[in-house]
Amino acid sequence: MSEGRDHKKDEAAWLVVSHERTDFDTLKSSLDLLPQNEVWFRGEGMILHVACRTHEDAFKLVGVAREAGLKRSGVISSKNKIVVEIVDTETLELPIAVKGNLVVSEEYLTLVLGIANKKLERTRKKIKKLEERLHQFFSLGSPP
Repeated sequence: MSEGRDHKKDEAAWLVVSHERTDFDTLKSSLDLLPQNEVWFRGEGMILHVACRTHEDAFKLVGVAREAGLKRSGVISSKNKIVVEIVDTETLELPIAVKGNLVVSEEYLTLVLGIANKKLERTRKKIKKLEERLHQFFSLGSPP
């Protein structure tokens, strides 16, 4: 991600976006023309928002999410809405280029990419576990 002027995510230019494992060649080719802004390697865990009818339902869902390993789960409540936010903690964020120059080695990029891909797999396992727990919770049997 190439950061915007004020380091705001909504002003950033995404050089590579993927919800799948990424290989080194894909990453490296995205860095061929480096912008003058800082470039960050980011791996973000999943974020899920669920609207609930009652606070009781919301707190039950938070419990299920935490049982699935999604520890950063909580209730966001306002006057008219009750929302559960489920956030995975498997994240990475580090600078890799500054002023158009790569500031890390290819070996380091390979290492970081491997870590990011492992974190992605752990996130997928948590999502699967959450799905299984939700099916059990709602007595739907096994997930499809």
